[in-house]
Amino acid sequence: MTGILVLDVGNTRVKARRMTAASQWPAHPDSGGGLSAIPLENLGTAATPRDDRERETLTSWLGGLPRGNGDPVVLVTVVPGVVALVRKTLPETIVVDHTRALPFVLAVDDPSAVGPDRYCNMAAAHSAGLTDALVIDAGTATTFDLLAGGVYIGGIIAPGLGLASEALARGTARLPLVPLTSVPLAAVANTRGAVAAGIWHAGRGGVREIRDGLLARHGQRPVIITGGLGLHLADFGWFDPDWTLRGASALAMGPDNPFSI
Repeated sequence: MTGILVLDVGNTRVKARRMTAASQWPAHPDSGGGLSAIPLENLGTAATPRDDRERETLTSWLGGLPRGNGDPVVLVTVVPGVVALVRKTLPETIVVDHTRALPFVLAVDDPSAVGPDRYCNMAAAHSAGLTDALVIDAGTATTFDLLAGGVYIGGIIAPGLGLASEALARGTARLPLVPLTSVPLAAVANTRGAVAAGIWHAGRGGVREIRDGLLARHGQRPVIITGGLGLHLADFGWFDPDWTLRGASALAMGPDNPFSI
């Protein structure tokens, strides 16, 4: 095996990454492992399909992804409908979800109702040598998940940082759609700037409030930030945009680093 092709299918985007070395296995400074894990090789992104034309486009894109001969394909997705599509193009795909051998204890009411990405985030924490962690995954939704003494006790799901702007533009007659961007916390003399300040500070403020509340309730622990919008929260913890994909590889290949042999 020369590498692992990892596919992360979210509600809006499909990410393709490749893990090729031991230095790309999950790592965190608090685990005593030394340096941070290096980024996975970025093979590109595609739109999560919503119609037949987009499904054909994704099938073609998947078929063109570079792979080593015999390298495993790992899929983590919160969109169940894409599993058959991916397996049609890449039949050997390993799908990670609650049915895998989990390297942590579950303390959730219904394991099948928990998004596979949340299990991957906990698996990455375990494989990095952490028994306690809070993982904040900022995507279409923002999830907060807790590992406590090696037990996954669940978490919180909140609207994603980008949804506020979309909801304002869709639900009002005159407010514009404004991209998420860093702006000062100050009164703004124009509508577009006022919306930009509102979505930025309300979004980050909400995440900070939940983070601090969970740590106060459940005890201090390492905080990992990941997800497509995680860069906007990078100062809230230890930022690793590939954390979920590293965890998907850990669930598929086992908790020990397959490149360490």
